[in-house]
Amino acid sequence: MLFRSDEFKRYLATRDVHFQLQDKIRDLPQIDALSLIDRDGNVLNFSRSWPTPVINVADRDYFVAHRDNPDLGPFISAPVRNRGTGTWTIYLARRVSDANGDFAGQDSGRDGDPLFRRVLSHRLAGQ
Repeated sequence: MLFRSDEFKRYLATRDVHFQLQDKIRDLPQIDALSLIDRDGNVLNFSRSWPTPVINVADRDYFVAHRDNPDLGPFISAPVRNRGTGTWTIYLARRVSDANGDFAGQDSGRDGDPLFRRVLSHRLAGQ
């Protein structure tokens, strides 16, 4: 089945896709959340909560890296504060391209290891 990009974007923002994202990480404790992000940096869907909160990540290093480099593979972000929880985290992101190879957005996962986040927080706080 072929979708126009606006139809596909609407599909990605559905509750069914939200449940699919939750299923993907159910047995992966090292992943706290999965996000689907559009070409403008808007989070379309999110495994942590429904409905998806309004979040834009267009300024994040992992988003800019994929937007600006079509040949870049998976990207690990610098440690940043999560905009939803305020905790320090690292993102693993993957570029999504459309049929023409143009940037369509990305999918990203956030680390879910509490020990790792606690150590990271202490290191970044200079303790």
